[in-house]
Amino acid sequence: ATPPQEYDLPLAEGWTSQISGSCRYAKSQENIVFVTFKVVHDEATPASTDTMIATLPEGFWPSALVHSVCIRSDFVSSGIAVFCTETGGIWIRSSQEIPSGAGVAGEIIFVATS
Repeated sequence: ATPPQEYDLPLAEGWTSQISGSCRYAKSQENIVFVTFKVVHDEATPASTDTMIATLPEGFWPSALVHSVCIRSDFVSSGIAVFCTETGGIWIRSSQEIPSGAGVAGEIIFVATS
């Protein structure tokens, strides 16, 4: 099988890649989408408990909302999750606001609609 082509994940305003090349997505020949990210919140105002970090282009969207877990670099002992909407929005949900300079890392895998 041919390995899928990887792309840079288009990040939302207020988020930057923690390490060059650490925010990527790809789609296999079987329509399985792989998203990995290591992002840093780079605005002075803390990010809300529900915040969008990126948007996938059409063709890489799930048919239904999908969830996974992720971690924060400041090791706050709070729950944090990542989810992708049916329109490609990648969101993180944290039980506490995310301060400036805090990183979040995770991955999410799902079957695309097309």
